[in-house]
Amino acid sequence: MMRRITLVLAAVALLCTGGCLRAEAPAPVTELEARVEPAPGSYLQNMHGTVSGVALLDVTVTRVVCDPDWHDVDAGDPCLVVSGHIRNEDSEKTLVSMFARGYDAAGEQVAWTLDSRGRIPGLVELHVDYGETREFVIHLNAPDGVQTIRVYSTSYEGLEPVSTPAAPLPESGMTRISFSRQWLLENDVEPDEDTVTITFLRLWMRHPPDMLADEETVELVIPTRFLMDQNTNEHPAMLTVTLPRRCFEGL
Repeated sequence: MMRRITLVLAAVALLCTGGCLRAEAPAPVTELEARVEPAPGSYLQNMHGTVSGVALLDVTVTRVVCDPDWHDVDAGDPCLVVSGHIRNEDSEKTLVSMFARGYDAAGEQVAWTLDSRGRIPGLVELHVDYGETREFVIHLNAPDGVQTIRVYSTSYEGLEPVSTPAAPLPESGMTRISFSRQWLLENDVEPDEDTVTITFLRLWMRHPPDMLADEETVELVIPTRFLMDQNTNEHPAMLTVTLPRRCFEGL
């Protein structure tokens, strides 16, 4: 269902964690026909289509001037701010991670989440108790031609949200895996500019795969607990994960 999204060229600062956005001069209000998925009243899904216990209550998209601190976006560029309210209807999981993507009329991804408020870049983390309603704010780059905004969520049990900037974890809580860059590119089953989806042996967490001496490598650096929570493979010896591309150093 098409929803009319009001794009506001902000005349006042939008308040969010860390004072992330500001605007200086009044500007006219314009409107854009866009689709927000899922529609308010639906449960949010993760990248694999699994439904979470997080309900999207309402959502608004505004257009503002970016703060110079965003990664991949220069000062003065426009940003899309996806904001609204969610309700946690999962009695066992209280940590919610969220991100959003923007697509053009051809279905190509043209906008991605800029936030790094969580354990890895490209995610916003919120603590939401069972039955609680909570506001969320997600920031995206704002290219011309965005027709669809899709909002995603995953919830976790027994974890607490990480503040921004995230407190460093001890090395014992991190996983580092060196992959062949060529292997990674060939085995990314959903190649796009934002994420990497791969399946690999769980053994590689302790014993990295063999590579040629002159082979170009990419290193995955990620909290072990988060990596295991992202696993969707039911085979005990395998891991299948979808992670932000920026988690892979050298890719």
